[in-house]
Amino acid sequence: MKKTIGHLLLTTTVYASLLGIAIAGEGGQFAVSGHIDNQGIFVPLRAISEKMQYTLGWDEATQTISVSKGEKVLHLQIGNHDVAVNDHEMVLDSPPKVIDGHTYVPLRFIAENMGVHVHWDQATSTAVLAPIVENPITITTQKEVHDDAGVSVKIQYPQIAGMADPVAQNRINQMLKDRIIAFKKEHMTKLKANAAELLKFGYQDTTMALECNYEVKYNQKGTIRFFFRDYVYPGGPEGTASTTSLTVNIITGQTDVSPDLFWDSIQQSP
Repeated sequence: MKKTIGHLLLTTTVYASLLGIAIAGEGGQFAVSGHIDNQGIFVPLRAISEKMQYTLGWDEATQTISVSKGEKVLHLQIGNHDVAVNDHEMVLDSPPKVIDGHTYVPLRFIAENMGVHVHWDQATSTAVLAPIVENPITITTQKEVHDDAGVSVKIQYPQIAGMADPVAQNRINQMLKDRIIAFKKEHMTKLKANAAELLKFGYQDTTMALECNYEVKYNQKGTIRFFFRDYVYPGGPEGTASTTSLTVNIITGQTDVSPDLFWDSIQQSP
């Protein structure tokens, strides 16, 4: 699907230039060379993994790279936008690439999914990477992937385990589930009707789409911030997407739902 996105451009990228990367760890900082181009900021996977004590794996049959630490495993392929964090499937804006014989991956993907804080050192023009202590909870992914009367349904949403207050945890998990139920209730009937109408007039390709996915943007100091992307394709030239964020205090159980300020105007077309 082709995307036309209305948002505020916050930074200016420079094509094919080097970026200083410093990895903070035991024994001080270790310098490596990052890469910035018109697709984003990339970091060398092997160097980052060695300094951050990640385990790298290679699956010859699927040509897949794995990056693991503890119970978290990332799966990715060179040139492929599709990645997975454990069994949570995601799509990168920019895929991993090979530069001068080395594998480079998007910095944001590593930072958000492997517990890394990124700080910009203005004095040295260097991005400093440091490991963070993530919240002592587990986030699993619930999936619903099927075709329903001409509607392609691809849904993934999070569930939390390990909160100190089980009552608050159950309430938050139910909120996350109810969000999906409400989204389907709002759109499924109309999508099925659209598909049936097309079939009646002899169209063979009647696939409508209903998609939901999420990202974990922050997971430390007692707070989790989820970012949700929802997409509806009712047929025709364009689909529509909407985004929201949910902030959860895992200590008090308080939640705050808000639209994302920079992604609430999105148009997508096939």
